[in-house]
Amino acid sequence: MKDMGPSGPRRNEMNKNSTPVVSAINLAVILAIFFAPVVRAQDEWHYGIGTGVFALNLEGDAGVGTLLGPAMVDLSLDTSEITDLLESAIGIGGYAAKGKWVLLYSYQQMELEAGVQRATQAGTPGSALVNFTGSGAELAATYRFAVKGKNAWSALFGARYIKHELLFDLDIGANAFTREIDQDWTDALVGFTHAHPFSKKWTWTNRLDFGFGGSEGTVSFNSGFQWQPARHFAMVIFAKGTAVDFENGNPSDADWYLYDIDEFGIGLNFLYTR
Repeated sequence: MKDMGPSGPRRNEMNKNSTPVVSAINLAVILAIFFAPVVRAQDEWHYGIGTGVFALNLEGDAGVGTLLGPAMVDLSLDTSEITDLLESAIGIGGYAAKGKWVLLYSYQQMELEAGVQRATQAGTPGSALVNFTGSGAELAATYRFAVKGKNAWSALFGARYIKHELLFDLDIGANAFTREIDQDWTDALVGFTHAHPFSKKWTWTNRLDFGFGGSEGTVSFNSGFQWQPARHFAMVIFAKGTAVDFENGNPSDADWYLYDIDEFGIGLNFLYTR
């Protein structure tokens, strides 16, 4: 971790636990919802709803304005480090489909909490209790524009909303401070989905989308296999990667916030369908 003060960058000593703590305050989600159903040309509505788990890993840069000046963190976190900080997490998602149209929705929220110890540029010892709540929601629609053999292709468009809330309780020398940071952004989404059924029970699904507007730009890709052993139950095992680039203000601003992170991992979802 490095502070970027008026005299330029300089590195501070941190305790063993501080790197995963400061890194984790910039997480977007711990649970991911992914489902790209194969919808045949039928007049009736079809629905699905589910939840799941996602083994999240992070690589990239994050930064936040503090009372000590802007702080920048180089992130390299695996799932076990993130899990150690987790207080709670929920996630839900689903779809409604009719004919060539599919409506997709999801919501997720997680809370992390941990302590950080570090020194100021002047060498004054400091500590912080950090509480982070990250939430997000997505609403999108797909339209199947092509079917070639067993391959179905659909265009995707929609919106994704992300919110990060941070609460710092800081102790610097004999002084105590409380700092709150509240950042959110909304991106428009465009992309496509692809589905290839191997049998009545197994389907290979893919999704690629691009986000823009509130962020500097996002790219997300999912690929998974759906298994539907019964009429009203399905499971999806998938891999997902998302590159997020968001920045509010400049490093010299007190409310500066940077989230330039690659999120990736594997997950398992369970769905009720009808």
